[in-house]
Amino acid sequence: MKRPVIITAAAVGMLVFQGCGSLKVDSNTISLQKNGRITEALVEDFSQDYYDEEELRSYIDSQVDAFSAEEGRGQVKTSGYKVEDGKVHLNVRYEDADTYGAFNGVEIFCGTVVQAQAEGYKFDTDFVTVEDGKANGTADAQTVLGDDELKALIVRENTDIIVPGTIQYVSAEGTQVTAKDTVTMEKKSDTSVAPLVYVIYK
Repeated sequence: MKRPVIITAAAVGMLVFQGCGSLKVDSNTISLQKNGRITEALVEDFSQDYYDEEELRSYIDSQVDAFSAEEGRGQVKTSGYKVEDGKVHLNVRYEDADTYGAFNGVEIFCGTVVQAQAEGYKFDTDFVTVEDGKANGTADAQTVLGDDELKALIVRENTDIIVPGTIQYVSAEGTQVTAKDTVTMEKKSDTSVAPLVYVIYK
């Protein structure tokens, strides 16, 4: 199921989310948890007078309900909805990466690098070596695949990424490592032309 864009403007702002803790972000972000679940932080422009808060909330709920009915169970849940300072804030939690991909109509994988290869991912791109949360040199696919213990989050999406570990390598195109567990993406106007991003961590 392809989720339509909630609001057409670009995502910019601040959001508090993620269960019992809080995390402030300044762009759309997905956070992969150790149990495989994904929390998505969404912040969209809501500054125009013709926007209707109740209509928007009803629309969001209907999209989630339709997906849950189609899949046969409640794999997607929303929380933290609010409109403040011309922005709409929303938390979306997904049962796993497959659910995130199906709901949003995007390509995504999470697992070990060995599992990723078995799924057909070629790792045929340039990589950046990461140390202490900063880019530090380059690496080829052979080097990245040399450690069977490493895990991978692979996604084609206009979103920043947080992984439950320490990043070791990240594909070079359109990415910037901003913390030991965080990659900031160069946003594309069309998600279909966004690069396939590999985040390798342990």
